[in-house]
Amino acid sequence: MKAQSAPPDFFDGTEEIEGAPMPEAQSPTPLQFEDAWELIQREIPAPLALAHPAGLLDCGELGLIVGNPASGKTLFALNFAAATAAGKVCAPLRIVEQEPVPVLVILPEYNAFRARERLRAVHEPYGVRPGLLQVLHRDCMRESINLAGYHDAEQLADRVRKDGIRLVVLDSLSEMHDCEENDRGSMRQLVQGLRHVTEAGCAVLATHHERKPKASYGGARRRPSLADVRGSTALTGAVASVLACHCEGWSKEGELLFGATWTKANHATPEPRAFRFAMSKDRPGVIFYTGPASTGGRPARQGADLLVALEQLGGKDVEAWQVALHLGIGTRAARDELQTLHHRGLLPPSRHGKGNSRLWSLPGKESER
Repeated sequence: MKAQSAPPDFFDGTEEIEGAPMPEAQSPTPLQFEDAWELIQREIPAPLALAHPAGLLDCGELGLIVGNPASGKTLFALNFAAATAAGKVCAPLRIVEQEPVPVLVILPEYNAFRARERLRAVHEPYGVRPGLLQVLHRDCMRESINLAGYHDAEQLADRVRKDGIRLVVLDSLSEMHDCEENDRGSMRQLVQGLRHVTEAGCAVLATHHERKPKASYGGARRRPSLADVRGSTALTGAVASVLACHCEGWSKEGELLFGATWTKANHATPEPRAFRFAMSKDRPGVIFYTGPASTGGRPARQGADLLVALEQLGGKDVEAWQVALHLGIGTRAARDELQTLHHRGLLPPSRHGKGNSRLWSLPGKESER
């Protein structure tokens, strides 16, 4: 049985981004002073009810972002976290202004330096106020976290209740359990542990990797699907069991659907999308993200949706991850579609912004250099 241990230290993401010295892992927590001007300027939200309208993910729900390596899972998850902490909640078609809420990001694969660089990319654009975005990285973890065990799940749930956290982001899920991924009983324990955390009053969003890409005849990679996820059979079986939702089977895009199929806003009939909501009438659900489908399987309206998204985002200086967040699709899918629109002459040539990021604008709305 796992030995009892002290709760891990949680650090405010702002503290790291501004380059403040980090205390030693085993040293006592130093006194923390707050500038009076910053305290007066900051709007402190009143205690919130458990129900928090979070667009793609509601309080009490468990979400998975699934995809192959370098498909933008971490970037999407961190943008989701920063948007929620800043009060700009992710919605399928728009970014809705909501009340800022406390968010916790757990990054067991990242040391302090890498976590700082990752958070810097999403913290500044959203303008997250101090105290609302906390991070637990590898350097401040005394030992690994096992959410399949009751002790660690209860410890995290207790911290969620104490700090009023409304969103917990786990990157990645494979680093936070010791289960056999192909054993349904073990995965059931993991799902139950995650559900125990959500019952404390937050949403949980976790990233999970696919298996190695498999090549079909001719060397072309086949269409990605939930079957590519490591331990998919055991995981989906455990999800169906714990959430008491029914499996509808495979869509033509190669996605496994639970419960009701998501119908995109402003459309009378369901469309094949990268996101599928696993919902039941009485229980919260799960989101499975499998990345973009093959070119032949993309929705016919995807290009039009992207143009509308660019218009809603201001028409200029837009990056692919912002479009992905806006539409509820994968970052790679948004990048590929923007490139396709560019080749069709519907978008001007992209240019580089800060670093090596590409900026996209509608024709005639390029920002002045």
